[in-house]
Amino acid sequence: FISYLRTHSDLPILDLRPDLLAAKKNDIVYLATDTHWNSMGGYIAYKRIIETLDSLGLPGTPLDISAFEITKGIQPGGDLARMLGREKSMPEPNALTITPKPPLSAVEIRIDNGLLEKNWRKDTNPRLSENPAQSGKAVVFHDSFAGFIMPFLGHNFNRVIYIWQQNWNKDLIEKEKPDVVIDQMLE
Repeated sequence: FISYLRTHSDLPILDLRPDLLAAKKNDIVYLATDTHWNSMGGYIAYKRIIETLDSLGLPGTPLDISAFEITKGIQPGGDLARMLGREKSMPEPNALTITPKPPLSAVEIRIDNGLLEKNWRKDTNPRLSENPAQSGKAVVFHDSFAGFIMPFLGHNFNRVIYIWQQNWNKDLIEKEKPDVVIDQMLE
């Protein structure tokens, strides 16, 4: 699919697999009891996205990991453990919490049901982050992996809208006039 798009499209395509594989040599980037990356995997994805956007002419510098406090913890097992009915007896050992160190503060991400006329998924709502210290707008269409990118991406944009669906909402894009539309997908 990626090869096809690179050959038959002029859309910039970013394959995060090489970055995640390289990071895996020094860090744990995926959850052990889940199909998702952990917060470090989300940071690696964020960093590469911002670097790629910068190379395409959308200025920005990703925050260095040293701007964050990394805490390792244990939480109930993830989706793989739940599929086995073992989320309580198979705790997740690769759970990380990555929080901004002062003077940096977390960017608030809030639900905003007014962003779309119709919510496409019943289990999620459109989310919005605003950061007055930055400029630029992004609209992110995503799957479940984006939850690990969201705590970072808002540091580089004035406004980011997150929509959990793979069908681009043309009306939203035209209304927002974002500097970039990101379609994050694992599948």
